[in-house]
Amino acid sequence: PETKQAYLKKASCIIQQYGNFTAQQVGLNLNGINTQGENIADNGGIKQAYRAYNHWVAQHGTESRLPGLQNLTPQQLFWVSAATTWCSVYRPETLRLRIVTGQHSPGEFRVRGPLSNRPEFARDQTSLPQEGLLHYPTIRQLHRATSRP
Repeated sequence: PETKQAYLKKASCIIQQYGNFTAQQVGLNLNGINTQGENIADNGGIKQAYRAYNHWVAQHGTESRLPGLQNLTPQQLFWVSAATTWCSVYRPETLRLRIVTGQHSPGEFRVRGPLSNRPEFARDQTSLPQEGLLHYPTIRQLHRATSRP
């Protein structure tokens, strides 16, 4: 019973959080109820991926800095890598349909939601100047700059 209550409380928070996200392109709020299962999975997935990454670092040592991205720590690059998975562009009608009927949040919110819920993400940004903070537009720019044609 306690585990179920704790889960329901967290699920309610996720529903509310995502329901307050607005897709500016179409002026619609997400449907936190329709997407709750996948949103919970995204949040748990990024938490476990970060734990696994840090376990790997503990076993193998800190990675070298990447050429051209020396200003980012390996931990910061973890977040960039995780976020670029969801970089996408939607036509307005596709985005609208996805928000109204979809079980998955649009890519932008599959980044904003889970990363904003991770204290590790906030901590890993403390070495960046305010204008360099990793937020969705910055991640999309990095993705475009490092993607191969």
